[in-house]
Amino acid sequence: MRNRIYDFTADTEADLPRGVLLWLGLAQTCQQLRTEFRPICMKREIILLWGEVTGYLHTFFPEINGKIENAEFVPKGMTVVTPWRGEEEGDGSELDLLPIIKVGLCRPDFTCRFVHDKTSMNHVFEDGQYDPDAFAEFIIEDSGSLEEVVRNRNEKWLLEIATGVIKRIMVSNIGVYGPPQAEFYMKYSLSGPELDEGGEYSSTELYFRSVGLFEAWKWSDFPAFPALEFEA
Repeated sequence: MRNRIYDFTADTEADLPRGVLLWLGLAQTCQQLRTEFRPICMKREIILLWGEVTGYLHTFFPEINGKIENAEFVPKGMTVVTPWRGEEEGDGSELDLLPIIKVGLCRPDFTCRFVHDKTSMNHVFEDGQYDPDAFAEFIIEDSGSLEEVVRNRNEKWLLEIATGVIKRIMVSNIGVYGPPQAEFYMKYSLSGPELDEGGEYSSTELYFRSVGLFEAWKWSDFPAFPALEFEA
């Protein structure tokens, strides 16, 4: 009977964005309920608003001494919801993808999706209606590259994350007509010739090729590669 209640509660809240987990009150009722119910809910797929992702990860899956706490409770999937602001300027809010990547590496079947909040699109149209196909290009620009980065399993990429070469991956300008912006903060700056031997690719392009992320930014004829920033 308790298991049926746990499953019902978890399924009922599975389709709601929740930066503060709504079921937490039930998990805090007593030690037995916390022991039995908390793992069930934490491992379910979760929907989070863009501005609540960092707090959620820091609270439930902090990185301590290079290891993710509560790794056994990492959810199967995460959906990050960002508002659509149309022609408006981005609000300047940034999100560090690196904690999401590290948490996702804790379970092989982890998936992460980035979607726009459809209700926030209503202010773009007087009649409150929008054509999903008309926004397909912009949604791909916002979500496609980010999802590619999160699910990348290139060996060099994973090694640079594990050894702390990659320190932050800050993304912004999400939910507007302009392309998303990203900055990779690294322990070292790129060295070597500005162009490869054939003169075809810049050092930035070569780096993203080497870590398996070159195709992630080719959503147009003019790839908008993230900036690579040195951070000691």
